[in-house]
Amino acid sequence: MIRSSWLVVVLVLAGCNLAQLPEAVFRCEVDGRCAQPGYVCGGDRVCRPPRDAGAADDAGVDAGEEDAGFDAGEIDAGPEDGGFDAGPEDAGFDAGPEDAGVDAGPEDAGFDAGCMPTAGIDEPDLTGLDTDCDGFDGDLTRAVFVDQSSGLDTNAGTQAAPVQTLSYAATLGKEQIILSTDPQTGDVTLAEAVGVYGGYTAGGAWARTSTKSLLNGRLIANPSDAGRVVLERLEVQAPAETVPGTASVAVTLRNVANTSRITSCRFAGGAGANGADGMAAASVNNGNTGGAGFTGALGGDGGVGASGASCGDAGTSPAGFAGGGSLGTGVGLAGLDATQGGSGSAATIVDGGAFDGIDGGAAVAGLAGASSNTRPADPPAGSLGSIVSAQWEGVSLGTWTPAQSGLPGGGGGAGGGLIDLGSVLLARGGGAGGGGSGGCGARSGTAGQTGGASIALVLVDSSPTLNDVQLISTMAGRGGNGGTAGSPGTGGPGGAGSVGQTIATGVAGSGHRGAAGGAGGAGRQGPGGWGGPVVGLFCGGTSAPVTDASTTWSAGTPGLAGNGDPNGQAGGQPSSGYGANCP
Repeated sequence: MIRSSWLVVVLVLAGCNLAQLPEAVFRCEVDGRCAQPGYVCGGDRVCRPPRDAGAADDAGVDAGEEDAGFDAGEIDAGPEDGGFDAGPEDAGFDAGPEDAGVDAGPEDAGFDAGCMPTAGIDEPDLTGLDTDCDGFDGDLTRAVFVDQSSGLDTNAGTQAAPVQTLSYAATLGKEQIILSTDPQTGDVTLAEAVGVYGGYTAGGAWARTSTKSLLNGRLIANPSDAGRVVLERLEVQAPAETVPGTASVAVTLRNVANTSRITSCRFAGGAGANGADGMAAASVNNGNTGGAGFTGALGGDGGVGASGASCGDAGTSPAGFAGGGSLGTGVGLAGLDATQGGSGSAATIVDGGAFDGIDGGAAVAGLAGASSNTRPADPPAGSLGSIVSAQWEGVSLGTWTPAQSGLPGGGGGAGGGLIDLGSVLLARGGGAGGGGSGGCGARSGTAGQTGGASIALVLVDSSPTLNDVQLISTMAGRGGNGGTAGSPGTGGPGGAGSVGQTIATGVAGSGHRGAAGGAGGAGRQGPGGWGGPVVGLFCGGTSAPVTDASTTWSAGTPGLAGNGDPNGQAGGQPSSGYGANCP
């Protein structure tokens, strides 16, 4: 500060005589002091010797000779004071523009409003506390800002240049994602430990509001290092599913640290997809035809029984029985017994003259197979499905076992030969036809698929803390109808019997046709699928979340049952509370 003195020379002229020169006086310095030893600054801002400084000039609190300006004199409001008032060049203890950062001045060093930094990372929270004193509730060096309307995914992700999409922000490796209230659309996967903090107004200081940031899509957090995930002031609305039997899940957390938290959020599962109908049963094979009987040089051989028919998952139908044949002696072989085939005729004994042999007896047809009558037991009533490979799966219903194949047809009886009294073979009887094999049992239709669930939150090996979280289910999918039953296979025809030989005196007996195999048993329609369940929180693996009364659930509508044999059952929901499979 430049100090200046003004020398005042007073000349007093009385008449024409020159008066004596008085003592010099000086102008006061700008700080109210006098540069001359012993001089005192008066109320007229003139420094005078001590003897001239009368009490009348003292504007201070006292009348002292050496009052230095710390009183109520007019110089206390001067623009160049020592910084104890509102002057523009003060030392920073007021609201002046050049203060040292202790207050809210524009040139302060970041410690505004009397902020005192504390140790640790400044994580955004609902109280808005700026613990690192960088002017934002959060750590600007660790944060990326997201706004759908004003952002671009080519931006740096700062407050002034936010990125556009939450899905892109999740790939940048930042620990804090600051999300504006402008809605986002599309599925998002968090592959690293991260916090997503919603409720901000884009632009300027990014003030936080009570409005939740909306994501129309699915949110999946599966950090590669099993790290901490924070979801705060978010609303996630899952879309309706279209792939049959698929659950609509708003948020899935997989392998996150136990220190993870979900705070002030709203998660809504969408409509689960309807379950697929069961498959109609495929066709089955009919029985095969028995072999024809023969007439050989030494007698008619019986035809072979038909080979069994392939019945797929029901195995093979039984083969038919062989037909009876006659030996060279002309004696007819008996067919099988009455439940399996006809009886063969014995040779006819003649004493000259014409006489015909007797035909073989008829074979007995195979009986029809039994219908489907067993299937695996269903899961317990009220089962809500399970988490398999981080995905929800509905209950699996058992299908009817295949019906039994038809029983085989019996072989026919052989024809009788003609023999004279001297046991001389006159004519050979014909061989009987073999029996047909049974038809395959019908297959049953498969069970209808369970309808997709509507689930707000799925946890897989994750135990976060939930506070002030709204869990919402909307509508689960309908169970699929059971598949229609197939038709059973028909029994195979029996083989034709052979005609006996003819001689001058008569005709030997013919072998009988083999019997047809029995038809396969009837199948059944598959069971109807169960309706999908509605669940607020579904736990899988080792999950044991921490919740309290501030977490609520809106149940929604379970899915309807599918039609079948028997019909399915309507979808369920947790018997108490809102969680399934949670401890």
